Formats: sequence, C-alpha cells, structure tokens
Amino acid sequence: MFGYGMTPIFVSSYMLVSALYNEEFHTELNASLGAAFNIGSGCSTAVVGSFIREIPINILLLLLALVAFFLCVVAPWVGLRSVHDAEVAR
Repeated sequence: MFGYGMTPIFVSSYMLVSALYNEEFHTELNASLGAAFNIGSGCSTAVVGSFIREIPINILLLLLALVAFFLCVVAPWVGLRSVHDAEVAR
C-alpha cells in the first residue's frame, strides 16, 4: 500500500528536477532523490520500531494522526515556497 502513495511523489519529483534544473545536474539530483528516500525510510523504521516496543499502540496511533494532520496543514506552503525559490534562482 505504501508504494501507491510513493510512486506519484517520485514521478512528480523527477518531473520537477527536469523542469527546474539544468540538464547537467539531472543525474546527480535524480540519484539524490532515491538516496534521500532510502535514508529517511531506514531512520523512520528504526525510530518507529523503538516506539512500538515502548509506547502503547493507542498513543502511537494518536501521534500518527497528529503528525499526518500537521503535514497536511504545512505541506502546501512548504511545497509552494520551494518551487517559487527554485524558479527565482533560475
């Protein structure tokens, strides 16, 4: 199920790299996208694994809901600002 959400994110990221950066940087930036995902996935797995062992499941689910809500509220502004900054830098 996680892959259904990640595929559009990767496709969008690769398209933004093509649209916002010179062709000479595409290979490095596309490799960085995959590396960043793998680092984040590994770190989050370690943190969540330690939380699951120590914290009751109902509190974990509440924390998950709060993080998801926070990301939904903040993400539109962060995404728009980063695209705008990249366009200004061009």
